[in-house]
Amino acid sequence: MRIQLEKIDRMNWEEAIDLPVTEEHKEYVASNLYSIAQAQFFPGVDPYAIYNDDKMVGFAMFGVTDVPDENDGSTDLRFWVWRFMIAKGEQYKGYGKEAMRLIIKIAKEKGHKEMMLSTEPANEKAIRFYAGFGFIDTGIMQDGEEVFRLQLG
Repeated sequence: MRIQLEKIDRMNWEEAIDLPVTEEHKEYVASNLYSIAQAQFFPGVDPYAIYNDDKMVGFAMFGVTDVPDENDGSTDLRFWVWRFMIAKGEQYKGYGKEAMRLIIKIAKEKGHKEMMLSTEPANEKAIRFYAGFGFIDTGIMQDGEEVFRLQLG
C-alpha cells in the first residue's frame, strides 16, 4: 500500500466525480462534483484525489480560506478538512487512515496548531474514525453538523 494525495486537475477530475459512494454514506457526504465546484470559490481550499499506488480510491478537500462567512462576515483561518471520503469497495483497507495521516502531516508542516472538521451527528462510523486520530467534539453545531477539533501541537 502506497497512499498519496494529488490535487484534482483537468487530468483526474472526471475520475474523482465518478468515485462510487455506499448507500449508507450518500446522505452524509456531498458529491465530489459539488465539492470540486465549491473549491473554485474558496481560495486556499483544494480538492485532492486519494490514490493507492496508481488507483484512485478516495477524495478529500482541505485547507484554509480567508473568504468571509456569508452569514456574519467572520474569517476562520484555521485548517479545515471540508470533505473526506473513501470509495465504495475501497473502505476498510487502511486507505482512509493513511490519507488522514497525510492530511494531518500537511497541516503540521504548514504550521497549523489545530485542525477542524465537521460531520453529521448520525455518522457514527466517521465520528469513531476521527476520534481515533484524537479529534474531539467541540460542542458546536455548524450547518447541522458537529464540529471536531484536533490539537496539532
